[in-house]
Amino acid sequence: MIKTNRFLVFFIFIYFIILANSFTICYAGEPIDKALKTVVIDPGHGGRDIGAKGPQGSLEKDVCLELAQHIFSYLKSEYNVILTRSADYAVEIRDRAAIANHYKADAFISLHTGGSFQHSASRIVIYTCKPGSGQTAPADPNSPRVMWNQLHSRSAMLSRGFAELMKKAISDIGGAPPKIRKAPLRVLQGASMPSILIETGHLTHLDTENTLASQDRLRAYARAIANGLESFLAIDTGANFSSAKGIGAKK
Repeated sequence: MIKTNRFLVFFIFIYFIILANSFTICYAGEPIDKALKTVVIDPGHGGRDIGAKGPQGSLEKDVCLELAQHIFSYLKSEYNVILTRSADYAVEIRDRAAIANHYKADAFISLHTGGSFQHSASRIVIYTCKPGSGQTAPADPNSPRVMWNQLHSRSAMLSRGFAELMKKAISDIGGAPPKIRKAPLRVLQGASMPSILIETGHLTHLDTENTLASQDRLRAYARAIANGLESFLAIDTGANFSSAKGIGAKK
């Protein structure tokens, strides 16, 4: 009985060490500079969740992480840049937006590559969050859900302007211009700030896999995404975003 209790105590001790380390991975690091704006970049998937797989074996989780690291290198001198993961480990979907909320980020981007058998579906797509169906607001205007809906409504408007600026920035490097779509994406639903998901083509297509395997092209995507972020963060978000579409990204 004593041995069993000792084993149980040891197991609980190890469990809490692992739990503490997982929390550190998400939130630890140098304190952010409150004088700078903060962006959170989310490399999709990770750990056992590999995402899409290319014909030559490239994995979505690896491509997204490498792209995020390039974006980080372009932005780190001007902004607080937080990655939801910095290596190959799992992060729960709900925790990705929670990290952005924790840091009170000014913008949140989730990075993905898709999987499709349709060759026409290989272009870049920028998604904004579409609320799920079947949600009804409570009658009390001071209820937490109503207040959240109001916050989300403003973030949704800003996210549309963010997506337009990102579309222009990515279009500037050539190729088919990205499409902008809405979808009820779980990774964006909990974000309290302007947020988008960028799908850099479909990794299941050989041409896209080869493109994303090119360091020059991956850095060009990263630079364009960094430009789109800089264009968005340079704007007074209290302004009307109907005029934001004409703002160009840095070259």
